[in-house]
Amino acid sequence: MIINLKPYKKLIVIGLFILVPFIFLNLLNYGVHQAGKELDGQEKKAEMAVKEQIKASSGRELTAKENFFAEYRLKRDRVRGKQVEILTAIANEETADEQAKNAAEMKLIMISDRAEKELQAETVIRSLGYPECAVMIKDSGVTVIVEGRILAVEEEEQIKKTLGGITGKKIDEITIVVRSSAE
Repeated sequence: MIINLKPYKKLIVIGLFILVPFIFLNLLNYGVHQAGKELDGQEKKAEMAVKEQIKASSGRELTAKENFFAEYRLKRDRVRGKQVEILTAIANEETADEQAKNAAEMKLIMISDRAEKELQAETVIRSLGYPECAVMIKDSGVTVIVEGRILAVEEEEQIKKTLGGITGKKIDEITIVVRSSAE
């Protein structure tokens, strides 16, 4: 028995055009998932190493408030690192179209810019006399968590002006959250 495939040629070609990208995306997703598992183990080791390094340099365990800010920064860097890894893979993928590569490159630049501004803002806020802080820059605005007591209106304005100058955001786009020293 011989099967004539000629009438089905168009259907087979269309099916392959649908099936091949689907297989490629699944393989890519599997690779990212496997890399993520490997990274999770490395991240835990890195987190423990950072905590040990802080303990060794200060000769003591981190307090709950210090731990909050240190853990936030570790998580932020971890998430950012994963984003950078995925975007770099897209930007370097030979089969990706130019629009996807350009979008990935622009996102990488934006992530780098935000990281730099967050670090600069945190440094400046600490120099204003706040013992600890964390800055989060988003498209919709900026949130800063400062350690300490309830802030006076003048102190809030000073922080907002400073953050506005660094981030380019308007004062009404900046939110300040005070984390009590007792927490």
